[in-house]
Amino acid sequence: MCLCILIHRWSEDHPLIMAANREEHYDRPSHPPTWLTAGAFAGSDQRQGGTWQGVNSQGLLVALTNRRDRTSEPHRRSRGLLCLDALQAATARAASDFLLHHLPHQAYNPCNLLCADAQEAFAVRYDGSQASVHSLNPGIHLLADSDIDDPLHPRLQRAHTLLRDLPADWPALRALLAAVMADHDENLIAPAHICIHGEIAGTVSSSLIALRDGSLTGAEFHFADGPPCSAPYRDLSTELDNRS
Repeated sequence: MCLCILIHRWSEDHPLIMAANREEHYDRPSHPPTWLTAGAFAGSDQRQGGTWQGVNSQGLLVALTNRRDRTSEPHRRSRGLLCLDALQAATARAASDFLLHHLPHQAYNPCNLLCADAQEAFAVRYDGSQASVHSLNPGIHLLADSDIDDPLHPRLQRAHTLLRDLPADWPALRALLAAVMADHDENLIAPAHICIHGEIAGTVSSSLIALRDGSLTGAEFHFADGPPCSAPYRDLSTELDNRS
């Protein structure tokens, strides 16, 4: 399970902003984001070769979360490879169209994908057999292991509470998002924590991404290689921009 916060077309300077925590088993190895041979700036899962989130040189961002609809079947193709496939598209609309037509013909375990660029954003829902696409209005959207903007999900409820007042400038908003992704208020029940610390799995990394219109020029990518409550965010923006 992962948690994604998408802020779309709210800021004129950065029309596409995402904060995302990745939850995974602690013994599953991965590499931090870098430019991959697949043409995406993304982290890489060392077990299956896919990714949980990435951007490409056209300014397309794709992020993946697993759904809790049913027990996973290990023989199915990795959902992280699907995320890399979607990043071959030039736009969010093209990526969501690809997923809508591809998913019913290839066996994957249930998942959600966010496809966004500076102009449009889409949430793709796949239950293991059927896919659907939901166009997203400008504003804040939250996604975890259920439907987009699920009003009953305790983690999304907590994130909404913490994001009630968004600062106008990006540095202040980035600081707020970093604090939100690190949140695990001990006064709350564990299912409402944003940053998760389980016995065998939990939050293993976090990303803060801000993209401009149509390219990676001026984009920012900050990555914490560990739970953001303790691991510092490293600025990977220069590496990201070097390929644009």
